[in-house]
Amino acid sequence: MDFKSVVNNNISMKKIIPVPYISQFSKEFDEEWHYSACGVACVAMLLGYYNLEDINPMRLVNEGFAIGGYKGQGWFHEALVRLLRNHGVNAYAQEFRSVEISSDYKTFLASPLESKLVENGIEKIIREIDAGHPVMASVDEHFNTNLEKHIILIVGYDFSDGQEKFIVHDSRGLNHSGTYEAFEAMPVDIAKFVKFWRKFAIFSYL
Repeated sequence: MDFKSVVNNNISMKKIIPVPYISQFSKEFDEEWHYSACGVACVAMLLGYYNLEDINPMRLVNEGFAIGGYKGQGWFHEALVRLLRNHGVNAYAQEFRSVEISSDYKTFLASPLESKLVENGIEKIIREIDAGHPVMASVDEHFNTNLEKHIILIVGYDFSDGQEKFIVHDSRGLNHSGTYEAFEAMPVDIAKFVKFWRKFAIFSYL
């Protein structure tokens, strides 16, 4: 897919939104949350970008937990939306997935309609970035160094010099050797993003 063509070339060739980076492994999070705070870290980054308040990441964790937003190793997307709204940011979740259900209602397969939804999703993400709105996205295991489902923040794109990349903040700042590394403004091929994308995004604006 020619990803730039889906927006009819009516965008900048390159855009990076100046979103402050927060690692879920930083001292701002209690150690017990280091492997489970990706969604809240993205919320904290968005609040920092929209400059609405001084950010206290652990307060966000506790608030999200209080509203029933966390279970096991993951955060419910609707709870992250509620956290953003509770702190003055308009937000909503959107899914770009389609399934085909067998006649006995026991088998679920990817629908041939999904490719168009994914194309629409990529177009929407690009347009939102172009408008200055970072986008949260859910990805599968091994997107980067994550060994579990994960949430990242898309803060830019780059179509210069023939590239087709998203620029992402990945709060899971831990490399394969187990040492800290800030995955800040990390370029990722859009084709790779699509491969690992769980077809779910959270959009936000003031």
